[in-house]
Formats: sequence, structure tokens, C-alpha cells
Amino acid sequence: MIRPRTVIAILFSLAAVVAIIAIFLWPRNVIREPVSREEADAAYVLLRETLINGQYTYDDFLTDNSNYLNTVSREEITAQVSQSPEPVSLEGFGEIIVTAQAPETGFYSVSANAVIEGNAFDGATVEVLINGKTQYYEASIINIPTFWRDTTKVFPTDRFGDETKPEQIIIRDSRRVDFYDNKFASSTPLLFLLNEGENTLTIRNNTSRRINISEIEMRSGKSAASSLLSYDEYITKFGTANTVTADFISVNAIDYTYKNSPYVQLGSEGNAAMTPFDAINKKINITLIEKAGSEAFYTADVPEDGLYAFSFHALPKGSDYASFVTLKVDGQIPFAEAAAFSLMPKGVGEWSNYTLKGADGEPYYIHLSKGAHEFSLPKPRQSTVKPARFNYYPITSINFPWKSQASQARKWMNYAHGA
Repeated sequence: MIRPRTVIAILFSLAAVVAIIAIFLWPRNVIREPVSREEADAAYVLLRETLINGQYTYDDFLTDNSNYLNTVSREEITAQVSQSPEPVSLEGFGEIIVTAQAPETGFYSVSANAVIEGNAFDGATVEVLINGKTQYYEASIINIPTFWRDTTKVFPTDRFGDETKPEQIIIRDSRRVDFYDNKFASSTPLLFLLNEGENTLTIRNNTSRRINISEIEMRSGKSAASSLLSYDEYITKFGTANTVTADFISVNAIDYTYKNSPYVQLGSEGNAAMTPFDAINKKINITLIEKAGSEAFYTADVPEDGLYAFSFHALPKGSDYASFVTLKVDGQIPFAEAAAFSLMPKGVGEWSNYTLKGADGEPYYIHLSKGAHEFSLPKPRQSTVKPARFNYYPITSINFPWKSQASQARKWMNYAHGA
């Protein structure tokens, strides 16, 4: 008599044989109908709406209102916080409401002069409502950073002769702040949909910290990455009269003027390629960045009007996917290609030169007028950022190193004038 377990085993074996035969005999020339963008979006919306605790994200908001992208002019509209020149105090867990006249329906970004009172180590979080409504989740977690500076750039030494970090102190002056969420889902400021005519803008403080706010500005959605000028459009504005010279400007990464996060830290790298370097004693020679959205701000004196290329000598850690950086000049991303510039590793442990350039290999040039300019390199979250090590390039310009502590690697950035 056959036992039941034996029968079950035989049935499973037969099923496995049938499955294997089916795999080999299954037709290979199955025609799959292509799916349109509209069908894919509709499927995503259906899935999103069936979730019990679904979250309406910034990407959802832009997708659902994509018809408004590129529809508004470059005209800026301004909402005054009050008639008084003094800033308005946004108390802890309080709110302020202002009005703004939109010249036309479309997307607008928001910025303001802001300073947090007290010792807010990592800033504050506010929520923005348009006409009484929070338009997407990220609008409820907007970051108002605290700005910091080092007390000195003449670094103290310990009893062994090694340089140590100076004290960092909070800057009490108001600074211009573009509104990003605290996860930095976008490399450009968040956009809000305004109706033509009068709109109300509510800024709600979600922390106990008092924030002084003034000069709220609402700029058209042309500041979005998808709406920035392309490089070709950007460069044609300057004609052929501007030339690129072989001169270069060099600003060391440790010489930032201020930063928007205490997670931007100075550090030391025992590598002769770093500047400064000492074979015996440690030298402060790199700047470390841990969190997305953190920025170190640098000032450079440009000797003459002209077109400037930006280059990077880098050693990305890993070889499987790219790092991304955003370039800002005087607080603005000059063109769309600079919003998320890719640094693809060229080999494990291999130093490489990177230049901000197009697919044709030609550098992207940025027009700078004679005089002082501010540069920063925020670390975006919207693309995976692999840590990298940056240092001087033979034709160097402005050097910005940083490090992601979580992944234990360093970065150093160089801008080159006339690569």
C-alpha cells in the first residue's frame, strides 16, 4: 500500500516537471503592447487612491498639474509680510498669513528673509498653505536652516602640533532662504500652485522656536529644474564677445564664508595631494558634508568679465553608480544641466577629472562679471549621492571638499576658469 506522503511527493514531482516543460515551451515571441505615459499615470493614480494611508507627494502634485509647467512668465510677485520694515515674529506653533497677487495661474516658488531666535542647532520646520490648503506632503516639512560660521580660519593646534577645528557660532543676521522640504526631494525650490489674482499664503511654525520673517517673495515656476533655461538657451544670451582665458581662480574648500548646517564640518586628510599638508602634523584641509541640502558658501573675486568653466578632480567611492551635485552661482542655478550634475566613477580607487560639460564633451561655460560672486554646492537627495573625494586639478579654480560621515568618504570640489 502506497503511503499518503509518497503520493504527495509524486504529485509535487510531476508538477515540477510540468512547470519546467511549460517554461521551455512557452512562446518567446509574445508581443507586449507598449504603455503610454497617460496609461502609466492613470495606473499609478489608481494604485495611490486605493492605499488606506496614501501620501500625496510633491511628485504627485507636479504630475497632476503638469499642464501648468512652463505657463507663467518670468515676472516676480512679492507678498509683503507687513507694512513695517521690521520683520514679523512667527511664534512657536503659530502662523502668519499674507496675500499675494499672481499675474496668472501657475507654479511659483517661495523664499523669504528669515532668522531663528535662540540656539536652534538644526533649524526649524514650517508648513506652507496656499488658500488654506496644504498642497502636498512636502509642503508640511519645509526647512528653515540656521546659518553658521567659524570663529577663525587660523586653526589652533593641540599639544601634538595637530590642527583642530575652530568653534562654530550661529549667525544672527537674517538670510535669504528658498523653501525646500527637509528631505530635499528636489534640487530646486518647491513649487506652489497659485490662482490668477489674490491668493493667501499661510506660513505655520511646526516647532517651538520663534522665527523672524520678512520680504516674502514668490517667483514664477521658471525656477523649477524642468523650466530652467537649457545650456544652449543660456549661453546664447552672451553672444560671442565673451572670451575664455587661461587664468584661474583658486579658493580652498576650508575657506567657506558661512554654511547652512552644523553638519558641514572641517576635517583633516593625511594625503600629500591635499592643501595644506604636513608629513608629520595633521592639517585642516577638507570640508565635510553629511546631510542632503547642506551647503558651504564660498566667495570668489572674478578678475574680469567672461565665460568660466567648472572642473572637478574626484575620486568617487564605489564604481556602480554616480554622484550628483548642484551648482549655484549667486544663489541661483544658472541652467538646467547644473541642477544635478553627474560624477560617474571611472574605476574603483581611480582619481578622475570631471568637468561640467555636455554629452559632446564641450564644457558648459558660466558667465561671470568682474567682482565678487558667491558659489555653493548643495547636496541633492533626489538622486542617489555616492560619496567621493575631490582635490586640486592642474588648472584649478575654486576647491570645495566634503565628506559623508555615514559612508566614510571625502569630497573635494574644484572650479576651473578656462578649462
